Amino acid sequence: MTPRFRDFNFFLLRTPRLPSSVIHRLNRLDSKEDAWNYVNSLLLNPEILDAIYVASEDLFRELVNHLGSEYTPSKSKLLTSLYKYVNRMAGRPTPYGKFAGVALGKTDELKTCLELSGEFFPTFRLDTEYTSYLISLATQEKSSQRQLNYFTNSTLYEYPPDQVHLY
Repeated sequence: MTPRFRDFNFFLLRTPRLPSSVIHRLNRLDSKEDAWNYVNSLLLNPEILDAIYVASEDLFRELVNHLGSEYTPSKSKLLTSLYKYVNRMAGRPTPYGKFAGVALGKTDELKTCLELSGEFFPTFRLDTEYTSYLISLATQEKSSQRQLNYFTNSTLYEYPPDQVHLY
């Protein structure tokens, strides 16, 4: 029997921003000073700083005042917050800000083996409330109404004429 649906021979896999080895290493450190120094080394990457900025401008502002400085007990709360953010970036592929991205893969008739390229493609979407606000502005603007296009569901399938295509 011929399958009713066929894919486009590729898939997207949501991936955490950082490898899991980051959180494993952080959890093995012996002191808050070591943890602080390790987190600071991660923050040398501008993409990591950008992810924190997108997630929390307040945390980012506090963070930039202390980047590269020595650990003191007064930074304990900041370290705890940074730990939570690093944990999320390394342990969960949730679509929170720029804490996750996608990896592109191919499917074929052979056994599938996932192998990530190491390249990171940040993806995030706007908050639903903000998106609704932008849509309302665009639809109220007379000059933009002629330029608006509406489409059905963007999920696409290849299908021969004798197969069903639902959308």
